[in-house]
Amino acid sequence: MWIEMAAADLAAERKAREENGRIAADAAPKMASETNVTFETPAGALPAIRLVPEGADDSAPADVFVHGGGWVFGSARQSIGTARRMAAQSRRTILSVDYLLAPETPWPAAADQVGALFDQLAAEGGLHAVAGSSAGAQIALAAMRRQADRGGALPRGALLFNGAFAMTADSWSHAAFGGGSDLLTTAAMTAYIAAYGAGADGDMTIADMFGLPPLWLSLGDQDPLIEDSLAVFQRALAAGTKVHLDIIPGVGHGFANNFHDLPRVDLAITDAMDWLGRL
Repeated sequence: MWIEMAAADLAAERKAREENGRIAADAAPKMASETNVTFETPAGALPAIRLVPEGADDSAPADVFVHGGGWVFGSARQSIGTARRMAAQSRRTILSVDYLLAPETPWPAAADQVGALFDQLAAEGGLHAVAGSSAGAQIALAAMRRQADRGGALPRGALLFNGAFAMTADSWSHAAFGGGSDLLTTAAMTAYIAAYGAGADGDMTIADMFGLPPLWLSLGDQDPLIEDSLAVFQRALAAGTKVHLDIIPGVGHGFANNFHDLPRVDLAITDAMDWLGRL
């Protein structure tokens, strides 16, 4: 298991996974510019890639993208294909962030970094929406919850792909799809949750959903984390938060990375980005 890796082996595995993102990166539209930037936050330096698509007004408020990877793996570079695909459609600048990873820096560091970025961008008039995938979706949602609690800045809306919102892996969807046929297994998810260290504080209750901006939940119908998004959908409705649920047939976890291979996935991203554009 990865959790037994020495630090050097963990770094090597992260680098190897980053190489796997090249296929989607090469298939995505080219950007007018891509630059590395770093935001200094109270929770630590937050590097990001600033993607400006063709035809964008770079002075307009930006979207923030929070990558997936079980809180342990992933990077802005690994997920740059999906970020480019989203930016090209929206014609809006995207900041794809490299938040602090577990197990070296566990909960709530990443959520606090993203929340601090919301404050900084909003103070400069540069915050539009946030999008996150898997663990990144949980970080984005947790950041908004913590921001709402402290009266901090919030984006106008959140696009959350196949979110890892539950801090347990004992749901019916794990029983149905977590045995190994999907990219994400229940065993791996259990290890990721342990490394992240959020415990019950990372779960979302109905009370946590009050005061949040509109949400778009997008998930595949063969994902071990289906129940995570369904629970958030139900709690958001109960709290009166505007929320939309989009279920994509025949796909599992991490489906957004396959926009270049599956037309229904590309259409799902199109629908989600159109919604962001209407906020």
